[in-house]
Amino acid sequence: MAKDTRSEKLRLPGDAASPRAPGAGPGSHPERASSAVFRLSNGSLPSPAALDWVILAVVMGDQPELACIHVVVHGRVQGVGFRASTEAEARRLELAGWVRNRADGAVEARFEGPPARVAEAVDWCHRGPSWARVERVETRVAQSEARSGFTIR
Repeated sequence: MAKDTRSEKLRLPGDAASPRAPGAGPGSHPERASSAVFRLSNGSLPSPAALDWVILAVVMGDQPELACIHVVVHGRVQGVGFRASTEAEARRLELAGWVRNRADGAVEARFEGPPARVAEAVDWCHRGPSWARVERVETRVAQSEARSGFTIR
């Protein structure tokens, strides 16, 4: 008998009450979760939150091989080298985009590139450099700016 999916809600990132999307993290779909597409450069899987956002970006985007995510990082993130470290991390991951300070004391960045690398950058923003103190990270899917390279604004 076919499963009736008409009553299922669309699960948005951070909605813990809804069922996980296939491939949206460890244990939900082992053959997809272990796929090299979503492995980080160190071989581990990205955090479920980062993976959820990247999957949503891929689904919503025109090009499935690219994801574009905008983050706003709150905490002690200005005056501690967060922008320079973000730029170095993005360049290491060969991502396009930018990073800048905001007037409210936060740092915002946009990452564009292969989904697994974008997920790794989003994960990194939750930690930041060792001298920063990240309190929270706002994440949203962004429209591609078709940039090349990564810059500090």
